[in-house]
Amino acid sequence: MKNIIFSLTIGAILLFKSLSFNCYAQSDTTFLSKNENRKVYIENNRKSEVFQKLLDPTIQEKAYPELRQYRLEELKESEKILKQAHPQTITKHNLYELPEDWIALHSYKGKYYVYSPCQIDTPTNRWLTDSCLYYKYLDGPFPVIIKSVEKKSDNLYDIKLWNVIQHPDNSQALDELQIHIIDKKRKISIWEYKSYQGESTYELLIPRKSAQHFDLIVCDCQDLDSEFDFDSIDFPNLILSH
Repeated sequence: MKNIIFSLTIGAILLFKSLSFNCYAQSDTTFLSKNENRKVYIENNRKSEVFQKLLDPTIQEKAYPELRQYRLEELKESEKILKQAHPQTITKHNLYELPEDWIALHSYKGKYYVYSPCQIDTPTNRWLTDSCLYYKYLDGPFPVIIKSVEKKSDNLYDIKLWNVIQHPDNSQALDELQIHIIDKKRKISIWEYKSYQGESTYELLIPRKSAQHFDLIVCDCQDLDSEFDFDSIDFPNLILSH
């Protein structure tokens, strides 16, 4: 009988500790939304696995070398196709120390966050090289040829782009990308696109290395279309205010 009571007591203690740990883990985590299909929470531990994967996307490539090989082959194949089709149009440019790897930054309740999406972040990852700007999509990189780069000031860069895939026969159909750096320390930047037809679109981006300066919002979901909704941003006014 004593053994039974002792066993039950030990079991109760272990259960209590388990419940206490779970309650602490949840109370220590800021959930923005949570249900059976999706949980969205703020991760502020820079050493967590999900944060480390954002800071260093090669972590998975180190564990699975074929991923790195696949990514490099994709980039090489994209450049090869462009050079074969337009050998005279691809030249190298001075990027004036602009970073290469860019990711999205988001605003939630007036505060900036980086994001770990359920499937893919929007805007997608950007690679800025001395000859092309690459958009990272699920089906591979999408290259746009850089025609010129001009440093207007320490906070403004002007880049002329030729989307040769959409306009292969019109080398004068140049889009303009203006990179407005609104936070020099953290390199928070507004990418303002002006199409050759006159339309303007905006994106908020940072160099991947700057992600460590922001907390991370994680969207863990089963439904791949169920991404988290962030604040809309008045980009023209944000540019004017800086």
